[in-house]
This record gives sequence, structure tokens and C-alpha cells, in this order.
Amino acid sequence: MNYLFLFTIGPVQPFIENSRKARDMYGGSKLLSETMELAVSWISRHNNAEVIFPQVGSAGPSDIPNRMIVRFPDIEETILMDLADKLTVYVKHGFLDRCIEILKSAGISGDGLVLAEDQLKEYLEVYWLYEKCEDGCYIEAYKKLFSGIQAVKGIRLLSQTKEPWGRKCILFPEYSAIFAKKAERKRGISYPEHVNPKAVWDLTANATVRYAVKNNEAMSALALVKRMYNRREIELYSIRLMLLKNKINEEVFPELKICPNDEVANALYDRANNNLEADEYSDEAVGASAVLYEYIQQNEIRLSFYYALVKFDGDDMGTHFLSKEDENGQRELSERIGDFAKQVPRIFREHGGLPVYAGGEDFFGYLPVNTLFDCIMAMRQVFQFKIEGTFSAGIAVAHVMQPLKEVAALANEMVKKAKTFQWKGSEPKNAFAIGIIKRSGETLRMPPYKMDCACGLYCMKDVKHLINLLKESGCSKSLIFNICHLFEQFISAKEMPGRELAEILVRELLTASHYEPSKINENELLKDIMLFYSENYGVQGFIDTLNGIAFLAREVGE
Repeated sequence: MNYLFLFTIGPVQPFIENSRKARDMYGGSKLLSETMELAVSWISRHNNAEVIFPQVGSAGPSDIPNRMIVRFPDIEETILMDLADKLTVYVKHGFLDRCIEILKSAGISGDGLVLAEDQLKEYLEVYWLYEKCEDGCYIEAYKKLFSGIQAVKGIRLLSQTKEPWGRKCILFPEYSAIFAKKAERKRGISYPEHVNPKAVWDLTANATVRYAVKNNEAMSALALVKRMYNRREIELYSIRLMLLKNKINEEVFPELKICPNDEVANALYDRANNNLEADEYSDEAVGASAVLYEYIQQNEIRLSFYYALVKFDGDDMGTHFLSKEDENGQRELSERIGDFAKQVPRIFREHGGLPVYAGGEDFFGYLPVNTLFDCIMAMRQVFQFKIEGTFSAGIAVAHVMQPLKEVAALANEMVKKAKTFQWKGSEPKNAFAIGIIKRSGETLRMPPYKMDCACGLYCMKDVKHLINLLKESGCSKSLIFNICHLFEQFISAKEMPGRELAEILVRELLTASHYEPSKINENELLKDIMLFYSENYGVQGFIDTLNGIAFLAREVGE
């Protein structure tokens, strides 16, 4: 009998996005990819297994999605079930062993490893399902697998935890904090409040985690594993370091005799904010931050404090796979997806960004605001060429002090909005939406726009053009504010002025505004602003768009 087998692991989103630092998110992503690489490698050696998805050879072990589709020709059902059970055990043990290896490399031993294993051994979720797949019935079996796996995931086997009382982990509140540092606090030298001293491994004297774990962080095993994943590689995964390199050319660092890394960048930003606590950093990092701070002051360089977290999701990929008549067609599509995934990190880095995950049609990472649109456009061009499809994107622009979990949640919200928004006269998807979390805590949500203008709607090119126009024209900040303030009156009146009236009102404000005529044409600016005045979004959408564009223009211009 021939069978089609689906294997997946989880939880994916909580494991990756429960993060405080970029390195946490990166570590979680790579650890899951490593775990799936174990599964693909193991199954490939058994019972003539034909792996259809993913194609690891083209994507590389660091870019593997969390699901695997395998065809087993001529295998007995009992043998397949036994194979699936063995694969489950192998993968769970592999995940646990890799986590313990990371903790050992971070200097954890003895009781610390015992405490950690109790939390780690049952964390990984594994699901699998199989369907009969005789010749000519591949697509039918494929459909049954993907509808059936949702039911399988709905079955939850709950076990009572036996952890002692104590403070909960900063990243995974379902687990107790078992790793923490003692420091000078109001009640003397002690652990963070509510940490159980009888159920914690002391990190105070651990030089390996001196900078990686702050004095106020109390962590579970999962959190520490993510934080300490491949330490040398992960030192480059820093949002502040990304922003610093976006402002200072690479050749400057050797001239200043500085090797930039996460610690140096964070020390510099703390110094710039007048809250540098030298005991949290090495002497080398403190010294390097002083040299860099003097350099940026002398050269009148303004540090960036806002960045973009971008999440991409391929449109209608399930339909793409179902359009292939057999496993050979799906394998070929899988190879093309893998080829694209291999290009994603390069494109991110060419635009000064940090890729976090590129497992195929789903990918995300961090970008400086001033390279955001160019990177997305470059990514889209390669995606269309390799996969012959489109993707939608959710963009969250946030201050570096904003909790990363909230930024990721906003990006998720925006990508969902981009994929579901209904335009008049156009299909959904093939779109992007931007959310902005300001330092004040205010969140601004721009309406979705299309990736291209092929359907006659406003698109990314139009948004980018107006941002650049405002940046280069020297328009006063009050212009957009005055336009938005004027149109807010129509929201309370629950009416939308006709386009002709709206244009007259905007022109009057433009005429009264201060800008350099040599740098901008009033009619051109009016036309570009009015482009976003549409029944698709209403007055509120017009205001949100202008506020968002004005904010981004200021950030790009700094």
C-alpha cells in the first residue's frame, strides 16, 4: 500500500515570538529549523521515503518550515505507524539534547540541568497523520491530510505541572523562572522579587551570561536556551546594532579600532539615553561605546530609534500546491520555494536588515525604516520570478524600547489585515499594511495598500513617493497635522466630502504652508496627497495614511 505522510512540530509562533531581544527571536527560529532538519534527515533514511516538502538540499538546514510531506511507496500500515512513533521520539529527544547542549555551553551544570530538563522534555509538540495514496489519488490524499491535521492538533494532552512556587519566566509565563542573578536591591543583595531561592540556578558569577542576561531578568530553561543559542553568531542579531550600522559606514569601525556587536551597540544607545550602567557591560564595550559616542557627536550623526519588523506570507500557496496534479509537480514547486528561501537572507542583508526566518513562502525579519520599501520590492521581484505568485506583508514600525512581543503582535495583525481587506473592484491579498507604535505608546494603523498598481489602485510605489516628497521638500510638520485636523471634523459629522471639495480644502492649506518652491511643485504635492483620498478607506483611512506617511518621512529623513 502507498501512503502520504504529514509531520509537523510546534508550537511555532509562541516559541519564536515570546522574545525580549532580536537574538531571542532568532534563536527560537533557528532551533525549530534545526529540529525539523533532524526529522527530514531521519525519515529520508527509512523505507524508501520520498520527501516531497521541504526540499532541504536547496533551502539549507537553517531555512526549513515546520511541516514535512513524505510519500511511502509499498509499506504496511503497521510499519508506518511504528516509524511515525519512532520519529516522534527521535525528534523530541533531539530537541531536548540540543537544548541541554546549549545550556552546557552557557556554563549550566548539575542541578541547573535537572531543573531545565523538567521544563524542556515535554515542551515540543509533535503531530503526524497519514492517508492512503494510490496512483492517481495524490491530490485527494493531500487534501485529506491538511484538513485532518487540524483536528489532530485540536487534541490536547494536558499534564499537571509539579513546579514549586515562584516567579514566572519573563518570556514563557507558563513556566517558573529557574535561572536568575543576585544583585543589589531594596532588600539587599538578592534575586528578583518572588524568585524561589530553593528552585533557582544562580547565574550571578556566570561570566558567559554576564551581558546576555540582565539583573532583572528571571528566566525559564526555554528562555535561556533561546538567549544563548550559538552565542558568537547571535551577537550580530541586535536591532540597535542594525540601526547603528545603518548610520555609520562599515569602514569607520576598523578606523576607530572597534569590533561592533550587540553589547557595544546597546551600551552606545544606553549612553545616548544617559542611562548607561557600566556594571552590566564589559570594560571593552563601555570603552567602545564612549569612542563611538564621541564620533557621532563630532560628525553630527543622529542615531535611529525606530525600526521595522516585517512579516511576509505567500498568497494562496495552498491553491498553488493543489494546482499540481501529482507529487512531482509539488516537489518541483517545493524546490522553487526552497530556492527563494535561500535568497531571502541575502536580500535582507543587502538592505541592512536582519533575517529571522525564511522557511519558504513565510518569512520575516528586521529592517531600517529607510530601506524598508526597497527591500520589500526586491523581495517581491525574486518571489514572482521563482514562485510565480504574490505575497502580502505586515509591517510594524516601533521604537527600540517597545516590548518585542507587542511589535510582533502588531505585525501579525497587519499581515492579516493586508490579506483580508476588500477593495472595490479588486481581489484581496497582494498587499501590505503598516502599523506604527510611537514612543508615547500611541499606535497608528495605516490601511492596506496594494503591492503594485496593476489593478489601478494606489500601491507601495505611491506611498514611497509621497514619503520621499515630504522628506525632500522641506514641508513644515504642521502641514499634515493641519490637513488631518481639518478632516477629523468630518468624522464626527459622519460624512465624507466629495473629492472636489476635499481637494479645495487641501489646496488652501498647502498654499498657506511653508515649503521651498524650488524643491516641490504645489500641484504635484496636491495630486500625491489626494491620491489616498478614496471611498475604499473613508476619511479615517485618509487621515491614518497621511499621519503614517508623515511619521515615516521624518524617520527616513533623519
